Amino acid sequence: MICCIALGQQTIVLADLHTSYWTDKIELKRHEATRCTLLNFHGGQRMDPHDPKPIPNPETLIPMLNTRTTLYLGGFWGEVRSGQTWLATDGERLIWSADPSMVIFSIKEKFFVQTSRGFRGEVTTYPFVEGGRRAEPMRKLAELEMKLLIGIVAGSSGIGFAIVVGTEIFSFVVENRTNFEKWKRQLGTILEVRAFLKLHAPTLYDKVFDAVLQTVWKDVKSQVPNAVTGETVAFGVGVIFGSAGKAAAKGKFSLLGVLVVILQQIVIRFGLNVAPQALKLAADEYAKLAAEIIGNLNQAGVVITDAEVRKIVEEVEKNPRQIKEAFDKLNGVFDKAELPPNRPAPIQQPVSPPAAVNAPRPDWLTGVQYRLKQLGHYNGAINGVNDKATKDAVIAFQTLRKIRVDGVPGPQTQRELVAACGY
Repeated sequence: MICCIALGQQTIVLADLHTSYWTDKIELKRHEATRCTLLNFHGGQRMDPHDPKPIPNPETLIPMLNTRTTLYLGGFWGEVRSGQTWLATDGERLIWSADPSMVIFSIKEKFFVQTSRGFRGEVTTYPFVEGGRRAEPMRKLAELEMKLLIGIVAGSSGIGFAIVVGTEIFSFVVENRTNFEKWKRQLGTILEVRAFLKLHAPTLYDKVFDAVLQTVWKDVKSQVPNAVTGETVAFGVGVIFGSAGKAAAKGKFSLLGVLVVILQQIVIRFGLNVAPQALKLAADEYAKLAAEIIGNLNQAGVVITDAEVRKIVEEVEKNPRQIKEAFDKLNGVFDKAELPPNRPAPIQQPVSPPAAVNAPRPDWLTGVQYRLKQLGHYNGAINGVNDKATKDAVIAFQTLRKIRVDGVPGPQTQRELVAACGY
């Protein structure tokens, strides 16, 4: 049997491949043949079907590998498995995946696929080429470290991976092992808390936790599984590292500390650290909490509205015990020195200075319409006419602020509008 692997515009043909874990990005075609022949599509020349073939786009292939399969070589060579390094005539090979059909490996950040027969022949004959030196595994990366490297490949590109690593892979892992463990613990806890909040505080989950993670992961977030396991967390750390680059990775992880600061402020404002039930917030206390949430999210590049902050407050009031439990999980995972400073901001964000300068008096109907429009409740003209659109906007705002709902912009509604807008 001859198997063809389609990689983008190129096709790599391997002999004796019997595998089932390739997905829609890699098309497998089996052909009957009596002899193993192969075209090298890089140059159009015929070559040995068992020679290593370059993988042109490793970022599409490597994340889908099964790293738990093995290739048994027999004798004193034993098994070939993910994370090992083997010596061959072309140098030191880091194994990414191995099974009875094929072996995926890299040499100096370049990726190759080879039939198991070809791999076996090269690593077992290497000792004779080198004067009897045994071709056995020299070093071994842990499975979670391999998942992290696979995440780096997924978050970057073939060239990007080489730039991120920038050195021999084992040296790279050893040099960064301490940070990897710390970041894995932080990300794992945040993902655990995020899943917990999805059930008890969906706005806090969506507009805070998920929004910050989206900023950290950017467009590679979809590649990180939702399940929180050691492997998926290690993979997620790699994705962040690969997408951000080695220099920027530390700054990306510091953004995660914003989530701790926000939960900490919620716990303090509602008195959850001293009582099991949430305290009712006075208007000024709510204003301070809202400013802190908005300011800290701005620090992480996330915009949140006053209405969304109000929903978070409602969730805390309904589920105080669960919110405190979420904070307790996160508390202590980040060192105090790693947490960003608490940064309050004006309640309405973003409201530009001209909006405040041009605002009519709050006790005028035009002032009511102007502020409702700034808050997103009203889309009509600022004309001082108390029409249906204005009344509907007033009712929506009164409902949100939990004050008397009558559609009349009286003194209490005017005060709430000033508090929400900041002017």
